Amino acid sequence: MSKKMYEDFEQKNQSIYQKWNAYKDKIYYGVQSVRVYMRQSASILWQLIVQSMPIFFIIFFFSYNVKFTFILTIFFILVNFFRIQKANRPVRIRSEFFFGDLSGVQYYLMVTFYVLGAMSKAKGRVTQNDIKYAEDLMMQCQVDASIRQILMKVFNQGRDGTYNINGVIAEFCQIFRNRGQSLAYFFEYQLNAAMQDEKLQIEELSILQTIAAHMGMANSTFEQKIRSAKASYRTKSFYSFYQQANSGQSGYTSHGWNSSSGYRSSDYSGHRASSGGYGSYGQGQGYRDHHRQSSQSQLQDAYDILGVKETDDFDKVKRAYRKLIKQYHPDKYVSQDVPEAVKEQANQKSQEIISAYNLICKVRGDK
Repeated sequence: MSKKMYEDFEQKNQSIYQKWNAYKDKIYYGVQSVRVYMRQSASILWQLIVQSMPIFFIIFFFSYNVKFTFILTIFFILVNFFRIQKANRPVRIRSEFFFGDLSGVQYYLMVTFYVLGAMSKAKGRVTQNDIKYAEDLMMQCQVDASIRQILMKVFNQGRDGTYNINGVIAEFCQIFRNRGQSLAYFFEYQLNAAMQDEKLQIEELSILQTIAAHMGMANSTFEQKIRSAKASYRTKSFYSFYQQANSGQSGYTSHGWNSSSGYRSSDYSGHRASSGGYGSYGQGQGYRDHHRQSSQSQLQDAYDILGVKETDDFDKVKRAYRKLIKQYHPDKYVSQDVPEAVKEQANQKSQEIISAYNLICKVRGDK
């Protein structure tokens, strides 16, 4: 067998193997979807049976006819079961990449975790921070074991590049084109994932730019979101270090920011020598100098979170705050078909915006 014939043979085998894996995935997703539907239906039926017990006894009390009472109760349960099923029936989505008639929540989560897998691979390797972030997001979404298995499989597919990432993102943005806030949170999930290793790689930035382009996001908005994410990360890192410092633990090394505008472990080497270690962190001139620098850094981060400059007048700051708090208010998602994680993210983001605004007001003396 010549080398060319061998290569053709290997290529055909690889193609058959990929098709077989795709077919197995479709069967797996289909079975899991049926299991989820059956579990939800059983839960609804059980609730209706419990609710119908008082009706059963009331009808029996007046009729003294067990057969009539039983038939009427069954009729009541079935009518309400189909009524609830119809009312709760979400819009079904047929994806080019993911098998089955998917609900909006299922499709949203599958694409989110697929791109998370691709984002983790863009760093060069999947880290423990990437896995922890994905697991934490699953917990926020309050998914059951079967959906969790699907999301883990989709994450691995994203890591392996099973589908074209540009095609997946384009389809997702097209389907959710009228749900701008859901798209915004999708972008932020991926941005937060990219920040897990404390810096943005070129490949990660490329995926974020692809998402932004399909969303129709302006370049200025994209850059502002990147600055806001960095500011948010620095703020969280500072408070994490502060808590560890007060408990006598070191903290800057693990939370160092690898950019020219953030925290670096070398910034504090002199401080450690002069203050005698973190145990005496709150003593001496070194602490006061560092406290002033940290306060100024936190204030700048607060401006970045709101997307304004320190030189802007307070009316502009207030307008930016009101716009963001309206955009991220969690009450907007109470009745929407979105994952629980989106609602949780909205709550966290709104609290972050409020904290940033309150800090600016405190420093400026305005309200």
